[in-house]
Amino acid sequence: MAPPPVLIVTMTGCEACTEAEAYFRRRGIVPTKVAFDQAGPALKRRIAADMRAQHVDGFPFIMIGGVAVNGYSPSTFDRLLSMN
Repeated sequence: MAPPPVLIVTMTGCEACTEAEAYFRRRGIVPTKVAFDQAGPALKRRIAADMRAQHVDGFPFIMIGGVAVNGYSPSTFDRLLSMN
């Protein structure tokens, strides 16, 4: 069974972002990645609005199968990836 789609929004220099990326890489999952601080103004506004709507206040901002995860949380990642 294929894993659900994963989106990861990172910030340069964010250690938790690096850990989250490594988590998915170790599992052979290639998420869609957006570097927030390198995105254009319109994309930043859209991401910021999505983060507010999901009550997420930091990075990495991760969506797994449409469910928001705030920060690096391997146990949450495992749970959401196994629900597919």
